[in-house]
Amino acid sequence: MFNRRTKQKIFDPDMVLYFLQRLIKYKKQPEQMLDNNIKMDYSKIRYLVILDKKLNDHFSRIKHINENNNIEIMYLIDSFNVTDLSNEESFVSLLFYFGLISIDKYEKGQLILKSPNRSKDKFIGGYMIDAYKDTDIFRMDLSKLSKEIRKMAYEGE
Repeated sequence: MFNRRTKQKIFDPDMVLYFLQRLIKYKKQPEQMLDNNIKMDYSKIRYLVILDKKLNDHFSRIKHINENNNIEIMYLIDSFNVTDLSNEESFVSLLFYFGLISIDKYEKGQLILKSPNRSKDKFIGGYMIDAYKDTDIFRMDLSKLSKEIRKMAYEGE
């Protein structure tokens, strides 16, 4: 949803047209319901989640959305600049305006936002993987690992 007062959910027109185009052209449903043409370039949000090769609070918000399929904020910010993105409402609002999350419901004075569809879930997961790669969190030095395994095998360490 794009408005907290509405009860009607709408579909992403890009995804509906992608589905219909594939259905008409191939006479069957697409195998992959992920149109890469709608994928927002990771570089547009990269600078917001990585600072000095380290993941920051914004990354933890994306991770929270990915793990819980929602995030709660008090309100959406409708006008801000890049320097205002340090607070949670501004960053989450930006994700909303990018189309990565939409309003699920308004409850007890909180907006509950979630990923609007599985395609966006995949994009969010992809952004997380890219961020992990960019910060070398899972980088492994194979020569060091090999050395440690030899020590363990031959010296019992």
